[in-house]
Amino acid sequence: MRILRWVLALLIAVYSVFNIIPIVSTAGYKMSWWATPTDIVRLEPLMAATPWWQLALWVVLVGLMWLAAWRLIKRRKAFPPYIGFVVLSFGMWIYMKMGPVYDTVWTKAELQADYVILAAEIVVGVLIWWLENRHAAPATTAAA
Repeated sequence: MRILRWVLALLIAVYSVFNIIPIVSTAGYKMSWWATPTDIVRLEPLMAATPWWQLALWVVLVGLMWLAAWRLIKRRKAFPPYIGFVVLSFGMWIYMKMGPVYDTVWTKAELQADYVILAAEIVVGVLIWWLENRHAAPATTAAA
């Protein structure tokens, strides 16, 4: 099961890197550090509409992912920080979808990918929970 821990840790770490890219891009855009690359110019309305507190929360989410990945590698409880990441991430996604800009900058296929990502996050969470609870003692019933 050590390999599964490492695979899950690697998946979480890689996904965290994919989350860092838009954080840095949006922060750079908001601070006018660079011009928006032409291939993502369609995202300018979304970057402009993203508040700083949301970027800060996104950084916290990446930290929770790194913590979960590190705890997986160290064979410690990784489920609490991971489930914290999933719950906060889902809440942030719901908040973004409530805004008028989110659905306008993404294609229908890209919007559908959100559900695939959510499903994958849940599957990883279930696997982490299973790894951490597979040796739990079965519940005993008291004789009446």
